[in-house]
Amino acid sequence: MDLFEEYGRIGQNRYGGIFFEEFLTELQGQKGIEIYKEMSENDDIIGAMLFAIEMLMRQATWDVEAAGSTETDKKAAAFVKSCLHHMEQSW
Repeated sequence: MDLFEEYGRIGQNRYGGIFFEEFLTELQGQKGIEIYKEMSENDDIIGAMLFAIEMLMRQATWDVEAAGSTETDKKAAAFVKSCLHHMEQSW
């Protein structure tokens, strides 16, 4: 058995920050976005599942914790927390 033998590969199939993992080329890019939107608006089951997921996400409580105990970490966490609760539109 070779010590330096490759056993698999790591990472995703991506180029320029865009993932290319979809094996159906019709569902990639802008055309894919349009198809997914059409599916969510016209299919009852898909629409219901997306609605259920959205409602569950709305019930979740969101909190920000400092990454460390330094003053910089605490200030960064306080800034993000203030931004989280003072947005013009809900996320």
